[in-house]
Amino acid sequence: YRKLSDESDYGEHDEMFQAFRNFYTNVVFINHLLSISKLYLRMEVGIRKNLVFS
Repeated sequence: YRKLSDESDYGEHDEMFQAFRNFYTNVVFINHLLSISKLYLRMEVGIRKNLVFS
């Protein structure tokens, strides 16, 4: 049984945590971009429909 305060163990855990945080940040960022592009597409479609019907 090794304590959590073991240096090498903690270093590995920290690296994993960094990787996970980077991954999570990327996922959030991509979702943000996707929602913005969806909104933009919806707006563009709406504008085109308005132009066609007016």
